[in-house]
Amino acid sequence: MNLKLPKALQFMQNQFEKSIRPYLHINCEIRNDLSLWDSKFGGYPYIPKNSTIPKDSKGKPMVLLAQINWGQTPKLKNYPKKGITQFFISNADDYLYGMDFRKPTLQKNWRILHYPKIEQKEEKLVSDFSFLQDDKELYEKAQFNFPYKLKKGARNFAISMKFELKQSPVLTRDYEFAWLINQGKDFFWRNFDPNNPEIGYQLLKEYNQSYPPITHKI
Repeated sequence: MNLKLPKALQFMQNQFEKSIRPYLHINCEIRNDLSLWDSKFGGYPYIPKNSTIPKDSKGKPMVLLAQINWGQTPKLKNYPKKGITQFFISNADDYLYGMDFRKPTLQKNWRILHYPKIEQKEEKLVSDFSFLQDDKELYEKAQFNFPYKLKKGARNFAISMKFELKQSPVLTRDYEFAWLINQGKDFFWRNFDPNNPEIGYQLLKEYNQSYPPITHKI
């Protein structure tokens, strides 16, 4: 992999090269024709008839945030080779969508499910989701910038995932960045030039342009 480092960071080329890891880049497209077992953001979930949609602390069905069918992804070390992993969040009008800072692992208003085997016979899957609340209003008043105009029946729409296997050095928002690049020292960018902190922030900006820290990836 040919690293694109700002000139002022090239003396640390070795540290950045050692941090290179493979990842799956996710390309997104809004669709209304995805199957129940496809990889997607939003839409109807894959739910076998002997299972149920998880409910939040108020007893309401949660919303499918994302679903990954590992049979549709390139192989990635330490990740499943098959099955479906799902991420559900509370349907409450809450900008944190179930996050609890005091108990971050408590799956009360969010839930992660994994099905190691995928059933593709539709008669064995839940297909009637009329009991679910329509999400149109929730999406429209979401705290993030949702760019799509949704009709009534918003759950019919989903964002498809298409995966590409790529490589990248450690990203600046990765919790391991300081350890991998700067031997665990904090404020690396601010301290890059003690006499001129702005130089460090400019380098941060340039590095982030080459290796964006906020994208859809695994």
